[in-house]
Amino acid sequence: ASFASFIKAPTAAGNPEAQAPLAAHRSTRREELDLIATLSNLEGLCSALDRAGKSPREQGYKEPTTLGFDMGTGEADFPGLAIQIQRAIVELLEWWHCLPKRGKLTAAATEEELGEGMYSAILTFHALWRELNREMRIAQRIPLEVDLLGTLESVFIARAEQEALYYKYVRHVVASIAELREAILAQPEIEREDSVLEKLEEARTTYFHILLLPYGIDLRDGTMKRIAAAGRDLGGLQTPEDARETFRFLLPYAETATPSGLTKLKPIFDEILKFFPRPPAKALDASILKRLSMSEAYLLGEASDITENEGDDEELYKQLFHLRSAAEDTHLAGLAAGALLTHEGEKEVYERERRFVFDLCYNGTRWASWFGLAELYDSASELLLNDACKLLDCREFAQTDRYAQAIRVYRERCHMSLLKCIEHASNDGDMAEMEEMLGLCRFDMIQNVPPAFDNFNAKMPRDSSWVAALTDALAHFRNASALLPREWSYWYYQGKLLEKMGSDNIEAALASYVKAIVRAPTLIEPFYRLHASRLKLLCSGTCDLKLIAKYSYEPSDKEMTLAEAALDCKKALMSCIEADRYFHKSRYRLAEAARRGLFLEAGEPEPEKVAYAQAAEYLRFLFTTTQKRYGNAFAMNLWELEYGEVRKQSKSRKNKKAHQDNEESQDKTEEVIDRNAKLEVVGKAESSRKFMSFVRKSLVLYLRSLLKINDLETLGTVHRHIRQNQSYHVCLKDLGDFALGVWLHALSQEAVKGRPAAIKQAFAVYLEYAGEWPREAFDGLAMLERALEKEPMGIAFDGAACAPEAFRGFAMQYLASLEGDPEAVEKEHSQMKRKYRNPKLAALPIRDIFTTLQAYAFAAIRQGVAGAGALEVECSPGEDTELSSLLRKCVALVREA
Repeated sequence: ASFASFIKAPTAAGNPEAQAPLAAHRSTRREELDLIATLSNLEGLCSALDRAGKSPREQGYKEPTTLGFDMGTGEADFPGLAIQIQRAIVELLEWWHCLPKRGKLTAAATEEELGEGMYSAILTFHALWRELNREMRIAQRIPLEVDLLGTLESVFIARAEQEALYYKYVRHVVASIAELREAILAQPEIEREDSVLEKLEEARTTYFHILLLPYGIDLRDGTMKRIAAAGRDLGGLQTPEDARETFRFLLPYAETATPSGLTKLKPIFDEILKFFPRPPAKALDASILKRLSMSEAYLLGEASDITENEGDDEELYKQLFHLRSAAEDTHLAGLAAGALLTHEGEKEVYERERRFVFDLCYNGTRWASWFGLAELYDSASELLLNDACKLLDCREFAQTDRYAQAIRVYRERCHMSLLKCIEHASNDGDMAEMEEMLGLCRFDMIQNVPPAFDNFNAKMPRDSSWVAALTDALAHFRNASALLPREWSYWYYQGKLLEKMGSDNIEAALASYVKAIVRAPTLIEPFYRLHASRLKLLCSGTCDLKLIAKYSYEPSDKEMTLAEAALDCKKALMSCIEADRYFHKSRYRLAEAARRGLFLEAGEPEPEKVAYAQAAEYLRFLFTTTQKRYGNAFAMNLWELEYGEVRKQSKSRKNKKAHQDNEESQDKTEEVIDRNAKLEVVGKAESSRKFMSFVRKSLVLYLRSLLKINDLETLGTVHRHIRQNQSYHVCLKDLGDFALGVWLHALSQEAVKGRPAAIKQAFAVYLEYAGEWPREAFDGLAMLERALEKEPMGIAFDGAACAPEAFRGFAMQYLASLEGDPEAVEKEHSQMKRKYRNPKLAALPIRDIFTTLQAYAFAAIRQGVAGAGALEVECSPGEDTELSSLLRKCVALVREA
């Protein structure tokens, strides 16, 4: 229905209340039309305004500061009367200009549809104001102005009435669109036409755009336009009344808007929140605060700086905070890396948290707010942990309790919010998702991952709180699998939790992994988990071979030996690498099994060294560059695992299939793995902290293996690469120190054995650090000492051999080996001069080395002079001989000394 038909037939349009103000408005319009008939050039004025398409202020109108004509004796009785009229007329003109009669829906509308005579009334007053200044005499002007003000007042009343009528009309149109939209959505998805829904959404947005444009709100792009009208700025909202009125008109659109439509409204909601930042203190629900372990002072913040708004705004508060929260993503995905490690990031979480809690104080059973709050806490703890493990050293994280305390609070509040979500969940899909989030929330509490765990300190104690968290997590995943039995990830997590519970639950854990594989036969993750657990059982030495053979990769009727079971597990994990060569979990698990000797052949002369060599070989791909021009140089070649093409079912899909899955699960009595299924994708994304845990475990094992096999060349490059790597130089700083300590220890042990290459390398290291080890070297040696105490691996830590004094001995030993080799002495002497410029001004250990090197150089020259002097006595003066060259070098050395 058009606006004209809506006015002419208000009862049919569903608005019987519109008849009374409409009659008064038409009466005012007749008076205006009579005035129009007596005035000239209205058509020209109308055409000029239409051609210009600008408001009076945009056309250069300036508000008068003095009277436009001589008031004569009437000035004392009516001071400033003409200015009042001018301001009123300009306000009407601005209002006419802001109304979107030039907009998309009303561009071709008739005069009646454009405002039922309001346009003519505004032009009338504009023309009257011009005639007053041009033609009428002063004696006639004052009474006419009084009449004009009276008519002006009636027009203002008519304006308000028509505005209310126009809002009713827009609400009626929006309601009709909403009914049509619901009817279309009720149709089967196959028969539904998305193009129709898009057109309806566009029409609805346009109507609300028309409604809100006079307030400076552009609904199409979600911005606040700065519109100057009658001396005030409409953009940004100036008073609480403006904010209330704007929200009243915005509410019907926001309540049924799509997520993208709500996102556009975020800056508008922010403008309204400036006037209503928090509800009154009396409105806070004590039970909500108690559940979330919050205090009223924490929630209200600096309440003394906020002025309470007068009036009853309960209806506004009931919807405002919910709509504002729904207008943005609760996953904090838009925050910059490391934002939550700063106070600004904490404040962002706090502001979002407050909006959810304020809404729950009014709507305690609103499931969307409880779920949004849970997602916010879950996202905050996840992002904080991931940022900390990538941007902080483990030692730096342990120095303050600030981050750990924030993570504990987020997790506990997430847990309480999810429990409340379960109370108000409406379907099995929602219930299963809540149970999954609860299980993951508890599972995260018992993980030994960075930044809290650094692979050197003791693991989390398995006390009563650890057992309680493990039991709770298992119960939640069991509840989730009961609701959606066909979801593979629920069985996968059950297997991991049962495996952590100990040997009594191993068989149940393996059975859970099998159920996960049956439900997702092409995913790598559940397949890997089954066979990695089998291999871990073999490493423990207390396994049941029959149980391991029951879930073998290549089934056999014969009874398996330990070597055959290890080979079967190896083949299974190698198939994961064949599916994805960057699947680092398989490589690490194979390396760990090789280190323990599972893949050794009988009769090895040095079984422990060979075992570590095999472990290093499994890990070498992860720590070798793939660029051919660098050969086999050390590099970090690990990447976070992604979902791949197969992802978990969306919540909507879960809701549709929940009942069907329950029925199917009743008929399925046997879980059988499809042996012909080909592994394709990982299927489960890896968190940054879990990835960093694998990086750290793999790197530590690789360094220990290189130490065992004395690979000095690779060890010498690890700590340098970590310090230069932009991605790892911060989070692996402690392991860079560890790598330096491992290298110094390996180098010292080889030098003690008198290996010439090791002694020469020790001399270079002594010069590099100027005979004084940095703090990082001592830290790395201390870490190595603790690691060897925990697991000796056949190597005794020799701290004395790693000290700077010991390396000074290696340096002197190397210089002594140069005696009798003038060319080698000269080469080392030249290199020191180039490196230190003036070695005499270097550190004391360098001066000692340089003095010794000078002495060997003098000895070499003296020996050369003695041999060459007798042969060259009769040479011509000035001839460049070997003797003269030696003498020149001698003079240079004397000058240096």
